[in-house]
Amino acid sequence: MPPASAHKDFYRLGPALFFPEQPWHPPSAGASLYNQHDRDRAKRLMKEAGYAGQTGALGQPHGNTSSCTSTRWWPQQQLEALAS
Repeated sequence: MPPASAHKDFYRLGPALFFPEQPWHPPSAGASLYNQHDRDRAKRLMKEAGYAGQTGALGQPHGNTSSCTSTRWWPQQQLEALAS
C-alpha cells in the first residue's frame, strides 16, 4: 500500500521497521513475507482465521487525521476483493 499523501521520492517500501541508513536496520528481516500479492494465500488465511465478512474499525492517531482518513478505503477494498 503506498502512502496516502507522499511523493514517491519521499518514501521507500520495505519490510523493515527502520530505514537502511539506521544502524539497527536488519537488512532481510521479514523480506520473505513482505508484499507477496498472493490472493489465494490471503483467502486461505482469512478463512482459517474465521473471517466471514464481519465489519471492523481501524484506529487512528490523535491530531491531524486527514491522511488516515484517506487511506481507510484501502483495507476495505482488499477485504472485499478477498470475499469475492
